[in-house]
Amino acid sequence: MKRLFWLLPGVILGLIIFIPLSWVAPIALPANLTQAETTYRGTLWRGDITALRDINSVRYSLNPAKFLLGGAPVRAKVASTGLQIDGDFGQYAAEDIDFRINVANLPMPDPRLQGLAGQINVNIQEVEWGQGNKCKVLSGTSRTDVLTRNQALFSWEGPALAGPLSCDDAGNFIFNLAGKDDLQSVSAKISISASGDYNTDISVLTRDTDAAQVLPLFGFDEREQTPQGIEFRLVEQGKWR
Repeated sequence: MKRLFWLLPGVILGLIIFIPLSWVAPIALPANLTQAETTYRGTLWRGDITALRDINSVRYSLNPAKFLLGGAPVRAKVASTGLQIDGDFGQYAAEDIDFRINVANLPMPDPRLQGLAGQINVNIQEVEWGQGNKCKVLSGTSRTDVLTRNQALFSWEGPALAGPLSCDDAGNFIFNLAGKDDLQSVSAKISISASGDYNTDISVLTRDTDAAQVLPLFGFDEREQTPQGIEFRLVEQGKWR
């Protein structure tokens, strides 16, 4: 009887994870994520969902041990137009996330940015969020080649940018980016909240005459001239969703 007692949770878990995904997902997923074309294949343990609203596909597998012992039990790969996410996810945490965005596929409400090219890569070692999806723990790096890929659009070429990820005391997700080349240095701090707000603070110190002509057209203010070049700054806030 004692052996049966210890085996019973494993038997129950085994029965649950082999339930067909098509039985559960249509009920469990929010209606605003699915559409008539959405399809479900596999089981609760391992499966894939295609044709979700705004997402091409989600492929995942579960780690039962992490359900019992703690951790991020869902290994998932999400693919959409210009977007790929791959990593381990839990209810309030995730780890080893590889996040890739093709900038050309992002909506650009500012007509000056139509035709923007480049890649944004975010590698998250670990992230935890709490009440209201506020950031509690965030470590990793991000990088982008947007400033090196759009000389024809900007009439100016800047450096590649990279830097660490973190949380601030208000629970916002913080991206710190910096880069330099022979003519200039660029630093940027981007703050993103789970409620949909963003704040950016970008500084450019440049000796490039093309930058001095172009940056004011994109909202940068000229702050001062130094022996190292002209300093420009852009501070902006708005909604990202």
